[in-house]
Amino acid sequence: MKTNRAVGGGGGGRSMGGLLLPMTVAVAAAVMVLMATQPTPAHAEDDMTFISDLPTCTDARKKFVYIKTHKTGSSTIANMFHRFANKYGLHLALPKDNTFYAWPMLDKSRILNSIWDYDQSKTFDGLCSAHVRYAPDALDKLVPNAAYVTVLRSPVTHVKSSWSYWGVANHIRANGGPTLTLDKFMENPNKYWSVANRGDRILLLNSQAYDLGLSNEPSKSQVENLIKTLEKRFFVLITDHMDESLVMMKRMFCWETEDILYISLKSHSHRKPDTSAATRIRNERIVKMNWADQMLFDHFNQTLFKLIEEETGFAEELAYFKERKKRLSEYCRRYSGYDEIAHRVQIEEKKHIGEQDRMCHLVMMDSQSFSKHFKWKEGGDPSVIECLTQGYPRKTAILARVDGVSDGVVANMLLNTGLDRDLALAIPRDTPDPSKSDIRQQFLTPKTRGGKKTTPINILVGREDVPLRVSAAGPFVDRQSISIAVVRDPAQRFVDLWDELDMDTLLDGTSMEDYLKDPNAFKGKVPEAAQLRLHNGMARSLGYEGKSLDVSEAEGRRAAMRIASTFSFGLVADHWFESMLYMRRLLCWSRRDVEYIAHPNNPNVPKGVTVDALYPERKIPASLRTQILAVNTVDAALYKQFNTTLWRKLTREMQMRDEVDVLKAHLRALLDTCESVILKTPSEIADLAQSGSGSERRCARLLSPVDKLYKVAQNKKPSRWVYE
Repeated sequence: MKTNRAVGGGGGGRSMGGLLLPMTVAVAAAVMVLMATQPTPAHAEDDMTFISDLPTCTDARKKFVYIKTHKTGSSTIANMFHRFANKYGLHLALPKDNTFYAWPMLDKSRILNSIWDYDQSKTFDGLCSAHVRYAPDALDKLVPNAAYVTVLRSPVTHVKSSWSYWGVANHIRANGGPTLTLDKFMENPNKYWSVANRGDRILLLNSQAYDLGLSNEPSKSQVENLIKTLEKRFFVLITDHMDESLVMMKRMFCWETEDILYISLKSHSHRKPDTSAATRIRNERIVKMNWADQMLFDHFNQTLFKLIEEETGFAEELAYFKERKKRLSEYCRRYSGYDEIAHRVQIEEKKHIGEQDRMCHLVMMDSQSFSKHFKWKEGGDPSVIECLTQGYPRKTAILARVDGVSDGVVANMLLNTGLDRDLALAIPRDTPDPSKSDIRQQFLTPKTRGGKKTTPINILVGREDVPLRVSAAGPFVDRQSISIAVVRDPAQRFVDLWDELDMDTLLDGTSMEDYLKDPNAFKGKVPEAAQLRLHNGMARSLGYEGKSLDVSEAEGRRAAMRIASTFSFGLVADHWFESMLYMRRLLCWSRRDVEYIAHPNNPNVPKGVTVDALYPERKIPASLRTQILAVNTVDAALYKQFNTTLWRKLTREMQMRDEVDVLKAHLRALLDTCESVILKTPSEIADLAQSGSGSERRCARLLSPVDKLYKVAQNKKPSRWVYE
């Protein structure tokens, strides 16, 4: 069997003049007959094991670099490389942010610095987990002697897909340009680049050549040289002939059929192609604009079929592959409602799933999930791996303070993170400004030093004396803010607040049980403000305005739903570690950003705090709990809403228990680090928070109440902000 080019790289597979164990026509035909006589599996236990795999070679290529082009079906190919690496225990170069290897940069140092857990002495078996441009000086250093792979797509369908997927028309309109269709845009693309986003030009104009290391507007000689490089170093798949490409790659890389399987769950309507004159003209314009991509596509599309022509038994193996793919797709359809996170949960958290089901979950995982999965397998720290953004910390958060839940520890976290990163804070005014009708009535708002315009707020911690309406804060907060509040078991909150208000004295010894039989009977003895705190006080802190002590369960549920809908997430004090670490993941913050000092001398934490329990639990008889909840229907419904949402979210989170254990160990170490500061007086701590340095300053700020941190922010030097 002959081949007309080489694909470099370690491991086996085929090179110029090399041999791949041939599949004879007779063997292939026999396999196809066997397949034709077998029934399609109808039940989960039918795992297709009756289909014998085709003869194959035994020395698979195990070193590779995959240049993941945009909108070419490249994620499907990336999944295959991830599964192959998982199967053979290969060591992959993984992106720190799970999204890019410094794309769109070509700079060697930036690419090397984008690799997770990398030092100059390391090399890897493969690189395939994110977008990277072809930069051989960096990539060869990471994966020496690798086989290179990429995928190309017809520029006409590529541009149509990219235009829609990237929302280019929306970008142009948002930047002050006209409302455009693709046809209208293609009449004169140069007219609109100035009002498109920079990324739109990269992703529409010869973007495949760009991903392969050229500029968006290369010369013809540069494209010709790139073709020579690709012929020498790459195997190039063609999106438009994906199955043929994959079978060819399987043979050249000496892989097995299972390694190149993918699933197709979408039903494709076979619409007649649009042959109108307008479409033809638009397509011609796309080809003209993307001449470099077209040149690449034409060359390697022809190359693919020249290779196929020289292969023995290719048609039979292709038919076999398509049948395997069809049956896998049919079997895995039961998991079509799962998203990537759910697939990863099945792989990492479920120990007893069948091999066929495991295959379904693996083949449906995306690159980010695989990147996290490999980091987990290598023993990575969950506080580094687990992040619900694309690897970039959020800079904006709103905390609505809630009466009676001791949420100062969360306020301290947010403000300290704002100070560490020099983010724009909202500073409470000493007295509200009646001339303002919005959030500025309550808060000094930031401006850049020397600037005249108010800057959007990054961190807004509500006041304890005035309820914060999240919807009112929105216009003054930077985009993509996360709004949070802390709630607590209403019964626990009630009994603690009862003691804080010294209700036994106010009621001349009347028991809590007797009071709860008819709270309205005690309105003369108990100040109204105290009763409003005791009854549905959490909801009132978050904007509930009802003053009646008698609220039906139905009305309580409706009010709670209205409140909960304004928040991104509610922390549940009674499940503190799970709540707080989910918040960390939601914000993509570090462990340092959510650390606190679990010591009674810390004014931000509840009394009785320990490393293992921030909120000590009191034993409450079931009958008393029922009485308390009956007169706190809004708070009870709000707590249930937040608690239910929390645990629903946690079912999709991996390694939470491991992260809790690591955090507790960190908090114990922090107590030792901060021991000398913990014992200082409040005034000494305030001085250190303002003018100290190193770990002493950090410890002092963790021990500072919110009002002291605001003073630190206003006096911080250097700082980008002034507050007015």
